[in-house]
Amino acid sequence: MNKLTTYALMAAASTATSQAALTWTGGGDAISLYQEANWQDDQGSTPGANTINGGADITADTGGLIEISSGTGTPSNFGGTFQTGSGNSLTVGGGKTLASIGRSDVTGGGAGTTLTVEGGATLSVGDVSGFENHSFTDSTVNLSSLTTSGGTLNSTNTSFTAGTAAINDATTGNVASLNVTSSFTSNGTVGVVFNSLTLDGATASLTGMSGDSNVYLTNGSTWASTFLTQGVDVFIDATSSLSLAGAGDPINSQAVQTTINLEVGAQLTLASLEEFTEQGADIFVNGVSFANDTSILSFNGTTATAVPEPTSSVMIGLVGLGFILRRRR
Repeated sequence: MNKLTTYALMAAASTATSQAALTWTGGGDAISLYQEANWQDDQGSTPGANTINGGADITADTGGLIEISSGTGTPSNFGGTFQTGSGNSLTVGGGKTLASIGRSDVTGGGAGTTLTVEGGATLSVGDVSGFENHSFTDSTVNLSSLTTSGGTLNSTNTSFTAGTAAINDATTGNVASLNVTSSFTSNGTVGVVFNSLTLDGATASLTGMSGDSNVYLTNGSTWASTFLTQGVDVFIDATSSLSLAGAGDPINSQAVQTTINLEVGAQLTLASLEEFTEQGADIFVNGVSFANDTSILSFNGTTATAVPEPTSSVMIGLVGLGFILRRRR
C-alpha cells in the first residue's frame, strides 16, 4: 500500500468518525422533529422507523453529535421532550430554529456533552438540562429555565433569556461561569452560584441574584435588578452601571455580606437616597465604604457616580503643582 492510499484511508476514517450521529436533512416534511425521514444517521441512511420519538432517548449507533444546522426547513414547533441520549451533544446552527410553542423541554447526554447554538440559530424551548457545557454564539436563546452541572456557560453576541425558573445548578456546591457580550434576561431569581458572571458590553435584566457569586460589569455594561443577597459581590468598572429597584434592603447582607464595588466613574442607582444610607456599609469605591466616607459618591437624583476621594484629588493637585513649580525654576 503506497503512502497516498494510506493518507486517503486515514482521511476517510477521520471524516467518518467526526460525522454527526444524527444530522437534520429535512428530507421528509422539513418541519417535524420526530419524523425519521427528516434525519440522516451516522451511516448516511434514514433512521429506522420509531427510532426518533419525543420523550425517548434519541441517538445513533455511535452516539456523539446531533446536529441541526443544514438541510431543508427547520423543526420550529415540536412537542414532547427532546432527549438527546447518553453521550450525545446537540448543535443548532446555520440559521435554523429549534422551537416548541408548547415550551417542551430539551435534555442532554450527560457528562462531557455540549449544547451549542450558533450562526444565527434560534433555540426557543422550555427547560434545558443534562448538558455539561453550553455555548451560545451569534444566536437567540429563549428558555423557561437552564439547569447547569458546573461546566462552562458562554453567551457571545447572543440574546439570552431565561424565564421564571432562571438558571440553577443540578449539583449542590457546583459553580459555573457565564460570559455575556450581548444581552441576558431572566424573570426569576438566578439561583446558580457563579464563580464568575461577566457582562462585557452587555445589557442584563434579572429579577434577583442569590448565592456566593462574583459578578463583573465591564465595557459599558448595564444591569437592572431588584435585589442581591447571600454574598453576591459585584465589581463595576468606570464605564458600567447597576440599578437595584428593590426597597428595604436591596443589598442584603443579613446572613453573608453582599458588596457593590465601584471604580471611579461607575454608577449605582437605588430606589431612594435613604437606601444609600442604609446600605452604605456594603457600597465601596476603591475599597472605601460609603458608610465611612460619603464623599466617594456624587448624586444626581437616586443615581450615584463614584468619584475620587478628596485626599486623592488633593494629592493629584499637589503633584501637578509640583511639576509646574519645577518648570518655573
